[in-house]
Amino acid sequence: MENNNSIKSSGMILLSIFLGHFLIDFYSNIVPPVLYLFSSKLSLTLAQQGMVSALIIASASVFQPIVGYFTDKRTRAWLLLASVLWIGLFMSFTNMINNYYMLLAAVALGGFGSSVYHPLGSALTIKFSNRSKGTSLSTFLVIGGLAMPAAPAVVLPLTRKFGLNVFPYLLIPGILALIFMFFSGLHKITVDQEAVKEQGEKSKLGIYKIKWLSLLVLIPTIRNLVFRSMITFGIQYLTLKSVGLDLAGLAITLFLLVDPIGTFFGGVLADRYGYKNILMISGISGGIAAALTFWSEGPVTLIPWLIMSFAFCLSNTPTVFITQSLIPRNTNLATGLVFGLPMGLGGLGAAAFGKVADSMGLVATARYLIVPVIIMICIIFMIPKEWKTA
Repeated sequence: MENNNSIKSSGMILLSIFLGHFLIDFYSNIVPPVLYLFSSKLSLTLAQQGMVSALIIASASVFQPIVGYFTDKRTRAWLLLASVLWIGLFMSFTNMINNYYMLLAAVALGGFGSSVYHPLGSALTIKFSNRSKGTSLSTFLVIGGLAMPAAPAVVLPLTRKFGLNVFPYLLIPGILALIFMFFSGLHKITVDQEAVKEQGEKSKLGIYKIKWLSLLVLIPTIRNLVFRSMITFGIQYLTLKSVGLDLAGLAITLFLLVDPIGTFFGGVLADRYGYKNILMISGISGGIAAALTFWSEGPVTLIPWLIMSFAFCLSNTPTVFITQSLIPRNTNLATGLVFGLPMGLGGLGAAAFGKVADSMGLVATARYLIVPVIIMICIIFMIPKEWKTA
């Protein structure tokens, strides 16, 4: 009976972590779709609107490794509840801001809540998964992926009818989620990692581990570089490939939807066939699809375009687990390094991609993306089946 109660308790905790993750990513994405309304209110230029959007991504991702490092010794789950409330408050009341720099400060501070939630939430997801840890982690990632299209789907029709005045009411679902998370008992959990010290030298970050951490970070960074570049410039890129405007817009939507699907199957398949094997399949199939995308013409381009998104996203969960196995004492840091940091670096890479495309042309520049993709595949093949213990 106690065992059944324990399973039910773990299930409630997992559900509350997933719910919190959805709200975190929902609030992270409510401002960018309606920046045109902030532009009318604050007289923002296109460059200023771009800065607001970039700052949200940066603050929500770049700090994740830092947060992970400081929370590895002791994971305090109440921070998950605090993060949801924090980001909800900052993002839901941006409509009251009447100054561009105050808006920048608000979204930057609010985004920090996302940086706190992701490494803690993923670590606790793995801890409370009785079986199929890859499936549980991929579910955690997928729920965040679904929140991204859900935010504009909710915010755009509401703001069209009520304007930015509707923003404070968006805090209501966050409060309801917090109530559920509180009654699940999530806030009472404290995970002490000191026991892992028994691993002694295995836990220390020597040259060997630092080298592999640097290489492992490159895998999702390159994936994010390609992903962000294709999303940011996708409409223009596909129209240059003789794809109609309406079809190109649909392709962007499908590209985003395929992301969480690939992430989910990556975790499920990794549980069955091994993380390294799925990582190799992801790299090879994604690389082939990328090459076909960059060198094909017409609507047929959309087939490898979508396969590329699916294939690359298969690597999300395996990369996290492989990195955590390298530094088992620093699982939160590992998650931040290969999940949060690459998002920010990939976004910066996409900006650099656009700068190069201004002079070389969009289609020609896209073909050069195959170079980092090949480097990514080489890194994947270099990953050993087992890490050295000293």
